[in-house]
Amino acid sequence: MRNLLKSFSFNILLHMFVLGNLQAVPVVGSIQEFNCTSDVYTHIRNGTILPVYFKSQLQAGDKILINSNQNRLSFKLSYEQQIPKVTAETTYTIVTPPALLIKNLSVTCPLKAYKIQRNAEILPLPIWLRVGDRILVDQKIPMMKLKLAGKKVVVNYKNSPYTVKSTKVVSWWSKLLGKIGKTITKLHNEKFKRFTALLHNRGVNHSSSSTLVAPYTNLLNKRKARKLVSGIKPLYIAWNGGKAPYNLILKRGNDDVFKFTSPERRFKTPALTLTKGENYQLQICDAQKKCSANYKLTIVKPPHYPSKLIVDNDITAKATWLAAQNRKWYFEAYQQLVPLAEKQAAAKIVRDALEQGARIKLPRN
Repeated sequence: MRNLLKSFSFNILLHMFVLGNLQAVPVVGSIQEFNCTSDVYTHIRNGTILPVYFKSQLQAGDKILINSNQNRLSFKLSYEQQIPKVTAETTYTIVTPPALLIKNLSVTCPLKAYKIQRNAEILPLPIWLRVGDRILVDQKIPMMKLKLAGKKVVVNYKNSPYTVKSTKVVSWWSKLLGKIGKTITKLHNEKFKRFTALLHNRGVNHSSSSTLVAPYTNLLNKRKARKLVSGIKPLYIAWNGGKAPYNLILKRGNDDVFKFTSPERRFKTPALTLTKGENYQLQICDAQKKCSANYKLTIVKPPHYPSKLIVDNDITAKATWLAAQNRKWYFEAYQQLVPLAEKQAAAKIVRDALEQGARIKLPRN
């Protein structure tokens, strides 16, 4: 009994000491979202410029600035002329030849931030340009969302620079969460590069049956089983390749668990009862009867998260950390992120990265 009391007293003291110190830190919120690459923004604290990351902790007095001159568009034309970076302060007029294909397009904000002016008409950014077209950059587009004491604050061109007001102290964003934020930010910046690459292929026909590959997913591995936490829940699945409609078959041993048809390359199953120790196989076939590999899943108990993540219980941070541990956890991390993806920018970024097969890795420092 005495030992139990000692253990109980120790836990109480530890709880008071740890949480007391956590709450004493003057952190009043964090950076939740931004829609351009991180170099479009500046975070200043006591005259020192700090890097801008998702999950960056904020203190009273911090200033957030939007650098409109960094909201830029740069590209090369098909006849190899390099066009200088076009910003809100500078425009560029196409002079020759009559029809130009943009190559090596680089964007720092969503495409709606850039427009083409043709004969007084404003058009969204196309692939083909004509003589006389003018490239315009909208400096109103950059936006950042902050979360301060549970409330969201939007910073844009109207209220930049924004000074973080003194408010009640919220939970401590640890060094580990800072690393996770750096990872999400890196994925976010790389997303613009991947999106740019996709623009080069716009209008190219890849739909002929001879060029279509069989369905495949980067979330699972055709040789090694992925881990999935036990429980009663639906499965979220995404894949590439193939031709719609798609048939999904999930088996447990030789028994079919479900068969469903989907017109899209993302699918949510009905709630399934997944028991620790069970093994499943998933296969996706398309309209041409081309099938994916038999992907393997093994049902396991929940992983052990670092205590720093448990204290704040940020699901996106926990899922990102989990994906960074081992590729075997990619599918489980994806399950946690999908329900949040349409509401939270950070969750959507990591979800998309997992779908595309990007490696999730936390920085060492």
